[in-house]
Amino acid sequence: MRRARLAAAVALTACGAGNYALATAKIDTLPGGIVRVRNDGPTAWSDTNGWKIVHVAAVRIAAGSPGELTLPFTPAIARSGDLLVLDRRPASIKVFAPDGSWLRTIGREGAGPGEFRNRALIAATAGKVFVLDRSTSRVIVFDSVGALVAERPVTDGVVLDGIAAAGAESIILDGRVGSRQSLVWLNDSLVEQHRATLPAALPEAMWSPCALVIPFQPSVLGIGRSDHTAIWGRTDSLKLLVTRTGSDTTRIIEAVFTAPEVTDADRTRLFSGPGSISAECPVARAADLPARKPLWRDLHHDGQENVWVELTPDVGKRQYAVFSPVGEFLGRVPDPFDPDQNTFWLGDVALEFETAGDGSVTIHRWEVRRSR
Repeated sequence: MRRARLAAAVALTACGAGNYALATAKIDTLPGGIVRVRNDGPTAWSDTNGWKIVHVAAVRIAAGSPGELTLPFTPAIARSGDLLVLDRRPASIKVFAPDGSWLRTIGREGAGPGEFRNRALIAATAGKVFVLDRSTSRVIVFDSVGALVAERPVTDGVVLDGIAAAGAESIILDGRVGSRQSLVWLNDSLVEQHRATLPAALPEAMWSPCALVIPFQPSVLGIGRSDHTAIWGRTDSLKLLVTRTGSDTTRIIEAVFTAPEVTDADRTRLFSGPGSISAECPVARAADLPARKPLWRDLHHDGQENVWVELTPDVGKRQYAVFSPVGEFLGRVPDPFDPDQNTFWLGDVALEFETAGDGSVTIHRWEVRRSR
């Protein structure tokens, strides 16, 4: 989670440089009441000097300290500003004050009440800490000091692989039913509020008989929002659809971008050398690759429900295309993150873990700065 069907006055290069004239989004209503938002260009800033993602802090957790992190996996941020980190060895949640001082540890590894395995994921709302234990298909909720509040098994065929806060008192579970992405909204008592199941993923072209997926194929991706809607699309064009159930469409968001080409350097990297695709699969051919890469590869939303589309890098340039909650293309923002690290978006904050040779872990904090 599309080829946009509009005559664009300006063609936007996915990760190109330069300024673009500001445009006005064209908003109309289609038969059936679907709102369509067409963007011929950025509406808020015309270069990459509008909003920024700024590095604001680096907190070092020393090896051997009370809050030592041996294998940090996923973070969350409490409403108080405390930082929570799911540590995988052994499984537990370490809670730190904003300055990095250790406060407490929540939960422990196991399969009993209040216990979870090391593949768990976490989220935080107002006064609650949620754990998605994928190994035992359970959602567990603790209060802010670590007391067990409730548990709920997930046994309705959804294979869960994500959890996120959705406002002050709700969470969204992200999973799959077969080939379809499924989003489930729960309140802080773990009562289901809403569900949306998105269209099936695209069939993957493969090299047979190697059963090897051909690179650079588009996929279908979506994210849930706090208003019980989801926004999704195909990664080969910028046409995003807003839906309540997955089978309806309430809003269409369109913008024209050009996806980066699959270059000779890409082909050489994939098909040359002992670890190449050719060595693994003799029937693989460079000619089978698409001419272009997917246009984008992930979606996020910030603390104001703006949608950040992570564009596929092009010749070293890494950027986001940012859309307002109603679908206006605001502008492009440089992506400052280390491409070799996992980046975790939590509203207006993004976190990265950096592990040093001495066993210490530095938690880097980035924040969205809206200057215009």
